[in-house]
Amino acid sequence: TWAGFLEETSSWFPILLSRLFFVNWTLFLLNVLLIGFPLDGGRMLQAFLWPRIGYRQSVIMVIFTGFGCMFLVGLFGIIFNEVMVLCLAVYIYVACKNEWQTLEMETSDYESGYDFSQGYTSLERDDPPVSAKPKLSWWERWKKARTLKKIQTIIKQQEEEETRMDSLLDKLHREGFKSLSEEEHRFMKRFSDRYKNRSQ
Repeated sequence: TWAGFLEETSSWFPILLSRLFFVNWTLFLLNVLLIGFPLDGGRMLQAFLWPRIGYRQSVIMVIFTGFGCMFLVGLFGIIFNEVMVLCLAVYIYVACKNEWQTLEMETSDYESGYDFSQGYTSLERDDPPVSAKPKLSWWERWKKARTLKKIQTIIKQQEEEETRMDSLLDKLHREGFKSLSEEEHRFMKRFSDRYKNRSQ
């Protein structure tokens, strides 16, 4: 019953409903908890990742998650000798592999400059449209920003050292060699050595 109590019955209708509920509930859990194409769990994960890391990266993430899920399901089927579970693992593998091949074909068409979604009329154009640069992943964007920041830091440091060197040369010209401190002498020597290495 809905209150959670067991109640024996010989009527076929409640038995049929209970078994249908059990089957549907099991399918629902499998469809949501197993993350990978073409199950709903994989689609929901892709929909969650798409606005954050982009379409291509979200599909790749779900594909590899699906391969991992396929491995676990297949291992479970082998350990408990369940043929249907092994069939489910094969089904997830085939679906993820097909999704991977489709993604590679879309990427190839995009990079070649042709849009096959419009049929073969795109091949009849004199000049294929110039393809835009593919969107970088969050990892590539982070590395690019980190490299750019590092370059800017180096340039700023070089500018500060050149400015200090100019001021020390002016001080040397006005007050003489003895007016410089030991730290200033070391700085001028490091700067001159580095300049010689760059000019070689």
